Amino acid sequence: MAALAAAYREKAKIEVDGQWEVGVMRHIRRLGPIHSGGISFEFPERYMWQFASATCILILILTAALIKGEFIPEYEIARAFMEEPTRLSLMAFLTP
Repeated sequence: MAALAAAYREKAKIEVDGQWEVGVMRHIRRLGPIHSGGISFEFPERYMWQFASATCILILILTAALIKGEFIPEYEIARAFMEEPTRLSLMAFLTP
């Protein structure tokens, strides 16, 4: 930390010419883009809004289907299967 503080105090004494800045910028351009080595999210970012709108539409359709249909709790289905398993089928609960 002391080295950084000393460098900060001495920055006013250092004079740089235009060639130094040109050289530094040339070196930066030669380095090229920095690759993080992580996962690239370019593909999902492209189609994110299309998937988001499709997801919202699917949620609306499923919500409408749940509101329109009869809601049967799981324990009632389990009780009906335990009482008369040969007579009932799952389709009897799912069809109105």
